[in-house]
Amino acid sequence: MEFGLSALIRKDNKNNMSSFEDLIYQQNITYGALRNSPTYRYMSISYDLTMKKMYDYINRSADNLVNSRQEGIEKTLNSNYAFIQVSKNSYVLENQ
Repeated sequence: MEFGLSALIRKDNKNNMSSFEDLIYQQNITYGALRNSPTYRYMSISYDLTMKKMYDYINRSADNLVNSRQEGIEKTLNSNYAFIQVSKNSYVLENQ
């Protein structure tokens, strides 16, 4: 089974986004990951330009990192935030 990353994002925030590249170039939604998670580490060592940009963005503010998966889900449901996490599918934007 292959694993990749997905973004958990509210339907009303998704608009026309269909990729991580769309996410990094929009201005209305912040995004982040679980602090010290495999997702966060993957972005830190990735050679993929989009992943590098996401990692740099996430590190600009401590508010972009969450301390638990549940906190990431709640932040997604209650604000303009997309939670980046490991998924069974590669590079998917999920609706919540």
